[in-house]
Amino acid sequence: MSKSYDVAVSLKALFAAAVGANGPEVIGLDGADSVPERVSPNGRIIVDQGSPGKPEVDLSPPTYNYTHQLPVTVEAYASATMTAAQRVDAIIDILAAAIENDRTMGGAVDYFDATAAESFDEQDDAAPTLRVATFSVTATYTTTKPL
Repeated sequence: MSKSYDVAVSLKALFAAAVGANGPEVIGLDGADSVPERVSPNGRIIVDQGSPGKPEVDLSPPTYNYTHQLPVTVEAYASATMTAAQRVDAIIDILAAAIENDRTMGGAVDYFDATAAESFDEQDDAAPTLRVATFSVTATYTTTKPL
């Protein structure tokens, strides 16, 4: 597998471990999962493989230094005890703690961090309001393979 694919799979695994089995569904847009039309009652986290971008290259030996942007989407409906905004915020807090506790994503990258989340509501006449937050994870890593 490519390093960029491995990074996306590692991020999905980190987030899945952080939220646990009873937490939101964690989906990776890496070809292994498809996004269901309905958001689960516990919420949903979508990790997109994103783009590693153009690397900086060290020539001796050839080493490719990537700053890879991986978009993340968090979605949730209100529950009996929390608003949708509170649920999304609680999920983001869990993800932020996971990032802070493992800046190398289990050794998959040299370092990674996240941008601030942007939140908005999605309203459908036939469904309750869905709160959505998006942010990017920036992973920095090196590899000897450009592909």
